[in-house]
Amino acid sequence: MIKPESPATAAAILAAKDPAKTWHDYEASAGKMKLKVPASISPAQMKVINQNQQLMDDLGANATPAIYYMNKDNTLQQVVGLPEKAQLDAMMGQP
Repeated sequence: MIKPESPATAAAILAAKDPAKTWHDYEASAGKMKLKVPASISPAQMKVINQNQQLMDDLGANATPAIYYMNKDNTLQQVVGLPEKAQLDAMMGQP
């Protein structure tokens, strides 16, 4: 885990009505946004968290966010940290 509180933070984001927006807002707040942290993490959520952690370990990611994508040459790329809009658009194939 990145930090001891990371599983609870991840569970709160996964349990949100809109996890993608919640993650975005949390990252944009530099981790200062108050999350609705569950009293306990369900087995299903813990499974997802563990799978994500294993994937990060396998790919050598040591910080979050870590974004992986295939570029136009079909080569795996890694971006650590929240990218600027222009970089994110380019990563997602936007002009």
